[in-house]
Amino acid sequence: NLFSYVTGRLASSEEVDGEDIELGETSVFVFGRLSDRLSVLTEVTLLPKKYREDTVKVERLRLRFELSDKHWLSLGKMHTPVNYWNDSYHHGRYFFPTIERPQVFKQFVPIHDIGLRFSGSRLGKYGFFYDFVLGSGQSAGDKAFANGLNSITVAVGVRPIKNLEIRTSFYRDTIIDHLSSSDHGGTMQTNYEDIDYQLWSGSIHYENNRFKALGEFSGSKTISDKINYASYLFFGWKWKPQIIPFVFSDYLNVDREEEHYSPGIQRRYGVGLQYIISERSDLKVELTSNDSSRHDTNQNYADIRFQISVGI
Repeated sequence: NLFSYVTGRLASSEEVDGEDIELGETSVFVFGRLSDRLSVLTEVTLLPKKYREDTVKVERLRLRFELSDKHWLSLGKMHTPVNYWNDSYHHGRYFFPTIERPQVFKQFVPIHDIGLRFSGSRLGKYGFFYDFVLGSGQSAGDKAFANGLNSITVAVGVRPIKNLEIRTSFYRDTIIDHLSSSDHGGTMQTNYEDIDYQLWSGSIHYENNRFKALGEFSGSKTISDKINYASYLFFGWKWKPQIIPFVFSDYLNVDREEEHYSPGIQRRYGVGLQYIISERSDLKVELTSNDSSRHDTNQNYADIRFQISVGI
């Protein structure tokens, strides 16, 4: 499959970064079954150099071996199962409930990891599932185990009734030479080159033929005992088969004593409408209120955004 999108925006402030119309990344998604138990999945994204330095990026590349009908083993580059969003949606924007990912994904959610993943699902009366990942860590980039075994992810959850999923997870990593990391923005002085990083996440997702809802919650910390936290709430009403009005709330708070990430608060609230054009194309329109006091800047503005996404 091949997915792509175009996004447009009209903001109430001229100081807002970004272009009015932007071409989104094109995602090439390939799945193949090599045998009854062995399968391969690849996802590669393409984007012109105008928007991204790496025009071609391998987002996922993994082998999966079915140990049984309820347990399996995966090896390679994969999405970390820290919350529902990251474990369920790939880079094809058609599947997103809103135009953008939650703000926390641009900060302390580890989207990818390279490693070994043990998984199980549909266990017992309440549909228990689990994931255990031994990974290379965020500092390794695309170099598998460049710093040895550096990250661990443990995620568990249940599907007690039809259409409902509840999960929680814990992720631990070591950020190597964190002062030179691309996401470093902390203002506190530290003598540590490498710092421990911990993330706790929880998700609740429900969807039936009338509405869908998603709640994502997370807390993280590095050296300080203070907790950074974030929440994302979404509710969509399937008013008609092709029309889904929705509302969402997106909140991020990085503590003032944080050593690695830029301290401050970001808030985003919005209402929107998804119009399903066809089986593999849709139009989303959102009106959002944005308030940010991070990265030594203060921004408060409203904007209207649209996104046309397609899949082939």
